[in-house]
Amino acid sequence: MHPLPEALLTADPDMVTRVAVHLENDEPITAHAEYGDAGDPQESWSHTPDQTGSTLDFTVYLHADATSGVRVVGTDATGRAVAGPTQEFQVDSLPSAIPDFGSTIDVTLEGLGPYLLTSEMSADPAETAVTVVTLDGRPVWYWQPGDGVIPSARFDAATGSIYGEVFDLPNAGFAYTFSIPIAGGEVVKHELTWAHHDALLLDDGVTATLVSTFGEYDGQQIAGDSIVEIDADGNERTVWDAFDHLTPAENHAWNITQFPDGQPDWTHANGLDYDPGEGAYYLSLWGPEQIVKVDRATGNTVWVMGGPENDFDFGDDPGFGPQHAPDYEDGHLRVFDNRNGSGSRACDYVVDASARTATLDWSFAPADPEWALVLGDVTERADGSHLLGWGSAGNIFVTSPDDQLVGFLQMVKALAVGQVTELGSMP
Repeated sequence: MHPLPEALLTADPDMVTRVAVHLENDEPITAHAEYGDAGDPQESWSHTPDQTGSTLDFTVYLHADATSGVRVVGTDATGRAVAGPTQEFQVDSLPSAIPDFGSTIDVTLEGLGPYLLTSEMSADPAETAVTVVTLDGRPVWYWQPGDGVIPSARFDAATGSIYGEVFDLPNAGFAYTFSIPIAGGEVVKHELTWAHHDALLLDDGVTATLVSTFGEYDGQQIAGDSIVEIDADGNERTVWDAFDHLTPAENHAWNITQFPDGQPDWTHANGLDYDPGEGAYYLSLWGPEQIVKVDRATGNTVWVMGGPENDFDFGDDPGFGPQHAPDYEDGHLRVFDNRNGSGSRACDYVVDASARTATLDWSFAPADPEWALVLGDVTERADGSHLLGWGSAGNIFVTSPDDQLVGFLQMVKALAVGQVTELGSMP
């Protein structure tokens, strides 16, 4: 194997785990950077995509408080193998306010990870962080807004950015959508008022988010929610408003959010999904314990599942509620069922909209029941295994295709885990 010169390794001053790898060679090569903990076998290390040229620049994401190894490996123009020396690099400690995890997820599941994106909420909103962790729970990327909570954070592969919505808790006094490139760059924000919980980036570049609205009930002003779309120029369009489509009624969430003027929180929207094939939103309302299907083009309510205005027969299943994180795909509605006062569960319902039936097709709960008062997330993987965020219980579970628990990450310092997304690589 033909030797390459040493690369220049430089830690990012704004992100201690992000390290730039710069290599200058006498002739063009096609190569990538391999990296991992120095004590681990190199065949288990991660690697960047290939680049071609005589000057190459890679970005790697190393574990804090560990000695890492980095090397550049590839081929030259004749197809001859080339490799640089393995260089050790020590990453500084993480900021003390970054939450972390213990335990390990089984890495033998087909194609799992190797990274998980989630948000972690603390008793102090200033310590809430969005993190990307490896399957042993060790952060390699993080961002703290410092001024609010982030119940869900999503990844946009087209731009290599993480995005979501930040809002003030418990006062709901401000909110903004955000987008931040993983590889470094400016945080782009769009300010909102009276908003909370979720944002979606659609294929047409529009960001859909949840914004609180206010109306009258029983002689007092109360808070509801709307679906608002924000285009690339920052223009807002209200697609749907709860006050136009549902009947207000007092429920268990009435005082869950302390709006500055004391308005009760009627709907407390907490999750949004979009099906581009149907052109429809699926909206989770915590207070009335409903999933609402909304036609994007018309803003009409297509149906309501659960709660006082339920259109569906659940058969032998008692139904869900309160709930988070609706995820609709090919006639299946996955939802995290918080189930106040008892152990929470992850659910998958087969939806027959014509017959108005919702048939429980799958559910999972750990052998020792765990109740998540708020948050929660359900993702079915291609092989039938599941990635599950257990909300305020503070755990991330992974189950095998036959529903065996094959690993978990447990939060060490924070209070709740938000939406969980696996990433195959880092930009």
